Amino acid sequence: MSTNTLNTKIISLILEAGVAMESRHLTIETWGNISMRDPETGLLYITPSGMPYNKLVPEDIVALNPDGSLYKG
Repeated sequence: MSTNTLNTKIISLILEAGVAMESRHLTIETWGNISMRDPETGLLYITPSGMPYNKLVPEDIVALNPDGSLYKG
């Protein structure tokens, strides 16, 4: 996978985890974040602050470069 390609599998897993956490009452309202690192590209994917997990769409997920600079989002 090239560093120019977003990993849609990771984004889907993040969205699914957020819905599962919310449905199991493991989080309160919009508290916390979910993140995953892509081992192939080093990109870090993270949920935005202040948004309910059940309302997130793939375009809401932020991607950061390994150095912490914004890649997408």
